[in-house]
Amino acid sequence: MVTLAKISIRGRVQGVGFRPYVYKSAVTCGLKGYVANTPTGVDIEVEGDNAEGFVEQLKKDTPPLCSIDETHIEVLPLLKGYRDFTIKKSLGNSPPFTQISPDISICGDCLRELLDPNDRRYLYPFINCTNCGPRYSIIKSVPYDRENTTMSGFQMCEDCRGEYGNPENRRFHAEPIACERCGPALTLVLPGRKYAAATETPIGQVIELLRQGGIAAIKGIGGFHLVCDALNNDTVKRLRERKKRQSKPFAMMAATTDSIKEFARVSDKEEALLTSPRRPIVLLRKKESAVSPLVSGHVSQHGFMLPSTPLHYLLFYHPSGLAAFKALVVTSGNRTGEPIITENDEALDKLSGVADAFLLNDRDIHMGCDDSVVRITEDGLPIFIRRSRGYVAEALRLDVDGPEALAYGGDLKNTFTLLKGHYAIPSPYHGDMENLGTVEIFNRNLNNISAIFGITPAIVACDAHPGYAAGAMAIERNAHETIFIQHHHAHALSVMAEHGLSGDAVAVILDGTGYGADGNTWGGEFLVTNPCGFTRAGHFKYMPMPGGDKAAGEPRRMAVAYIADAFGDRARHVLNTLGFIERHGEEFIDTILRIIPIRELSPLGSSAGRLFDAVSSITASADINTYEGQAPMELESIVLPWVGESYPYGILDGAIVDFSATIKAIVSDVIDGVDKGRTAAMFHNTVVAAVSEMTMRICDTTGLKDVLLSGGTFQNAYLLDNTISRLKTLGLNVYTNEKVPCNDGGISLGQAYGARRLVCAQRS
Repeated sequence: MVTLAKISIRGRVQGVGFRPYVYKSAVTCGLKGYVANTPTGVDIEVEGDNAEGFVEQLKKDTPPLCSIDETHIEVLPLLKGYRDFTIKKSLGNSPPFTQISPDISICGDCLRELLDPNDRRYLYPFINCTNCGPRYSIIKSVPYDRENTTMSGFQMCEDCRGEYGNPENRRFHAEPIACERCGPALTLVLPGRKYAAATETPIGQVIELLRQGGIAAIKGIGGFHLVCDALNNDTVKRLRERKKRQSKPFAMMAATTDSIKEFARVSDKEEALLTSPRRPIVLLRKKESAVSPLVSGHVSQHGFMLPSTPLHYLLFYHPSGLAAFKALVVTSGNRTGEPIITENDEALDKLSGVADAFLLNDRDIHMGCDDSVVRITEDGLPIFIRRSRGYVAEALRLDVDGPEALAYGGDLKNTFTLLKGHYAIPSPYHGDMENLGTVEIFNRNLNNISAIFGITPAIVACDAHPGYAAGAMAIERNAHETIFIQHHHAHALSVMAEHGLSGDAVAVILDGTGYGADGNTWGGEFLVTNPCGFTRAGHFKYMPMPGGDKAAGEPRRMAVAYIADAFGDRARHVLNTLGFIERHGEEFIDTILRIIPIRELSPLGSSAGRLFDAVSSITASADINTYEGQAPMELESIVLPWVGESYPYGILDGAIVDFSATIKAIVSDVIDGVDKGRTAAMFHNTVVAAVSEMTMRICDTTGLKDVLLSGGTFQNAYLLDNTISRLKTLGLNVYTNEKVPCNDGGISLGQAYGARRLVCAQRS
């Protein structure tokens, strides 16, 4: 029986080859009608036998980048007599909401064509098809059509237009389609012409420059990278000096996973992540290798990624430099502390003292996006360090609908999150809001993403910290409802949002700093929480933080504070025995000891991050953090995982975890010359034991079984794996961040989720 069905599909169905897939499926099934992008997804009308059953056929073999969330089918009473099946021009101008595909790495088919001398796109650095290429970074508005992207200024040549309109071609309705005749092109700028060129092609010249020890600024899919040979120690040293990046690890790129395995250990899950279309930087365990020791410093991991664009592949496979490099440093193209650069003129201006050459192109980046960074624990859990390129602006589905909302996040590792309907849209990573450039990028991304998704939030959320720039921006917005969410509650809520939890749970939040409800700095917290509120059930013992914010940059300050707390009047003698006075001078030590009791100079904090700082300074002599988290990362790096013992600790008044006995035992081991790796392992085991005991006490008192783990300290894979294992052994259900970072890059999701739930509860 011939029927006419209208099918509306919601999900990630634009920019992923879905319309061509629908076209081919309909023609194969002998159906007539059309498919079209709409502001909310894709609409299909099919006329013919079993038109209603067509949607089930569609779900069986969708394109790899597609995801279908909702399907609505309506059988229409009158046939329209369609003569064929067509892809129509996009429909509607109403406020949009459709999911946007992230930028996707080059697919296998395009890579084969890129390296095939007989293909017309041989060595063309902007090759793409419906299964790969730029998406988020070039979209100006939806529906996702060429005229709504930064490709609109490039008119397709006859060959590209033929492929674009051919249903049998892989580039059928591939919006960024291009070739050397009609698409974007490279431009090479060599300001000093210091390096000899063996070829006249821009890529060939860059390869030769890199071979000779030069540094290149190369425009990628989401912004610029600074690139050099990772095996050339002198060049890496020069890059550090020019970029003023003392020791924070650089990311690297290699051509294949086999190449990466020369330098790092790669598990099956890590390899799957490396080779996924998202192509994040994956943190991998180091091997002894020829990589410059200056690339990753004293941490135990290398950050590696595979090429994500045709241009990056050509750095390894271009005929003029075939197999020239085993690994390249590929780090964000920016000034230290500033956001990634996306525009050619800005790169030439700001990176002129860093790069020897600039490989530019004329395809504009509408929305910049830094590289994502992910870590896989020994137990196979993903830990996002940074969620950006390859993931943004992929929406996360929530358990409940509600009013549109916007959360401004925090001042460190900033992201914002927008809510619309059942979806949360986290922004790309912005960085620290103390920088004016970061604020400008924040506002630009907020305006763009709000417009693309058609979101006008009635609810605005922000951190409760009275001094945050992000909070001031939220207040200035003067929204109908402005909700202040306590920092650690937001961490807990981010886990609840990810996992669709709505009841009471126990949250363990371990991080560096967050503004506490009592005015002190929190960071080692045990909360009984739900989406609308929390009570503080316990915390790490308050410790003075000598110099306030300076303590975060100087672990030695916290080491002195913890030793003073543990040893009292004997503290100076202990510090002398440990060599602190010799390392830092009597004046410094005496000053710290003098200001510890003065609250104006040494505010109180329960920070887990500062505890790890202190132990790192006592144990491994990591006295200064030249980048955030350096000392704890280096402490984790020396852990001997086979050590099962732990140190003593205390729980005061049933609610305050006291590590003074731990510090005494660690000091004793350091003085006795115990292996630092053993001491580091025992300290980590102690934190696991203390957290587990405290959590179990709260669960026994409340009857709760669900436990949430979040906060930047849980980026420590050893700590996370062992805490989860211990809590599960105790019969508890454990949930962690798996889709957004557990660090402050994830709190905007929690803020938005909690603010919406609170407002809805107040209105009901």
